Amino acid sequence: MANVPMANATAKWEHISKTLGRTIAACRTRASILRHSRMLERALDDNKSLVTSEVKRQLGLGGAADWSQVSQETGLSIRECLELGQHDDGKARWHYDPDTSSQAMMGRMTSFIKEHYPAPTPVNYRAVSNFMWVVVEDCIHMHEILQGKFKWTEANLERAAALRAQGLTYKEVARRLAPVLSDTNVFAALRRRSPTRKVREPVAAHELGEISRLVDEYAGKHSVVNIATKIRTQVKPGGR
Repeated sequence: MANVPMANATAKWEHISKTLGRTIAACRTRASILRHSRMLERALDDNKSLVTSEVKRQLGLGGAADWSQVSQETGLSIRECLELGQHDDGKARWHYDPDTSSQAMMGRMTSFIKEHYPAPTPVNYRAVSNFMWVVVEDCIHMHEILQGKFKWTEANLERAAALRAQGLTYKEVARRLAPVLSDTNVFAALRRRSPTRKVREPVAAHELGEISRLVDEYAGKHSVVNIATKIRTQVKPGGR
């Protein structure tokens, strides 16, 4: 009778082996991996619950989340706590505004990412969000535009065109849209948007001095229209 359970177990592994077309040893190994994986998932879920509960407790006391204290209470590292915390209620929203966006805040996020997720390590934006206490999507957006990854959506193109129509230079338009965006990038985007419409190329700094010199040279000698034509021809020979 003692050998019956073992015989049944052997029979089950033989059936699994035939069903999957793998050896019994391979099936046993795969089963062991799956069991271990489920144990890790349960442990991960437990840790998420621990961290999230502690964060909620702290916030319920009226203060901000203290990740050092969360670490002490859960027995996990601060980085693990930042990556596991799932509580998002009360997080701030962020959008770029050249007049109100804090350079210190953007620098703080950049420093955190460089310290904990240096390239090519994928950035854990859950951790960034918890560290900054800003919603995840806005942290992703902030990091992207700080890297120069500006998305020329139709809304952004329309805004750039509207700002140009107000008389802003390409450099000023670029500053209104993102902290890391060049005037030539804005020019190229608007030109792609309206290829049949003439878009004036931004004047480079060294060209401004040349324009001033030519204006002084031609003043009183030619009509305003002729002066403009001569300067355009000399400063931008290609007629851009």
